Amino acid sequence: MIDRRLGVSKDSIDYAESKLWTNYLPSSTSFGSSVLDIINPLAWIKNLAGGGEMQRDRIAIADLEVKGDGLRGQLVELESLLSEKVRELGQMTGYQLLGKSTPSL
Repeated sequence: MIDRRLGVSKDSIDYAESKLWTNYLPSSTSFGSSVLDIINPLAWIKNLAGGGEMQRDRIAIADLEVKGDGLRGQLVELESLLSEKVRELGQMTGYQLLGKSTPSL
């Protein structure tokens, strides 16, 4: 499950980064849907300076990366817990095979 979420997160980041250049083209303004949307100089300046839609998408990409790091941390924690439980089970099984009582773990 975590691997699948990590894959989706990576795909989302890759897609967002590949489409980041489209933010240089203003899509809408307060002027409404007309030719003015395309020639709005303020939207162009904000996007070229790294603000506006560019900033919004960069923040979204950074958020996805943080969530991915959190998922990777959870995966490492779960793998560690699993290996500890397998080791405990192996010890208990070894004691049972030797006919000894299992010490409390």
